[in-house]
Amino acid sequence: MTTRNVVVKWGKTKLDLSVDLSDTYETFKAQLFALSGVPMERQKIMGFKGTPKDGTTLQSLGVKEGQVFMMIGSADSVQAPSAKTVFVEDMAPSEVAAQAVLLPPGLRNVGNTCYMNSTVQMLGSIPELREIIIRNPAKDADLRAQMVKSLGTLFGMLAHSHQPVVPLQFYADMIRAYPQFGEVDEKSNVPRQQDAEECWTSIFMSIIQKVAAEQRLKFLFEGELEATYTCKEAVDETPSVVKDPFYKLSCNIDNSISHMIDGLKLNMSGEVEKRSPSLNREAIYTKKQLISRLPKYITVQFVRFFWKKTAQGKTKITK
Repeated sequence: MTTRNVVVKWGKTKLDLSVDLSDTYETFKAQLFALSGVPMERQKIMGFKGTPKDGTTLQSLGVKEGQVFMMIGSADSVQAPSAKTVFVEDMAPSEVAAQAVLLPPGLRNVGNTCYMNSTVQMLGSIPELREIIIRNPAKDADLRAQMVKSLGTLFGMLAHSHQPVVPLQFYADMIRAYPQFGEVDEKSNVPRQQDAEECWTSIFMSIIQKVAAEQRLKFLFEGELEATYTCKEAVDETPSVVKDPFYKLSCNIDNSISHMIDGLKLNMSGEVEKRSPSLNREAIYTKKQLISRLPKYITVQFVRFFWKKTAQGKTKITK
């Protein structure tokens, strides 16, 4: 992948972009829409030779490092309120309670896709992640990189919309990258419900692997666990310490868990079987983990399923 850093001047605003030369002029306009809110059909971009067509690649257009463009176009305007604005400070308590909570625009369900919608909205609630994905093109040109690019466009649509958004393009790109999410029920011919945690892992790890902002992403999301292993069968064996990165923590749930902190602690200790260097065979070790480095954002998975030997499958915890 070949990228170029360019600048787009829009009125008094300066937009810094990193563009992939294999992308098309249409994708370039989609990036500008995500950053500025100016619809693609209203954008007039000066700085190219002639009038580019949507399907033309940026490489064919001769985009150079540091090139400056100018964009003319107005963003979608917000309609002025028809009624006089009444501030919360001037309302009676009963009037405040009667007001509906203002919520950001949501995503339309396109067929049992609540798992995907909740994942996208969770990721989209992190402002630094939205900026990273919109401003930095994916490093490759494969299906997962295309899905990440599509996610950036979807974030832009959500940022500049006042109505629910239909995520059809992102859904199509996601099931091309991860076909398991495109499974359809044979009887109803409707997409099957999927696991939100599996969806989060697929999308998030694609972002980590494909977006050219490794250090920023690590600072935001990567923590570190320090695990101490003590052999129960060889008390004289020196405990070993291993450090591993993590992007999420698991909160185990059972009948004794009432608070998240207790569920997290439950997952930090236990017993494992591994090879003992002093016994020269497999042995039982106690494992105790501590968090040695925290990221800015911690993702916590509430473990709602466990493996049931009698059923030979996952069983949902109904507490």
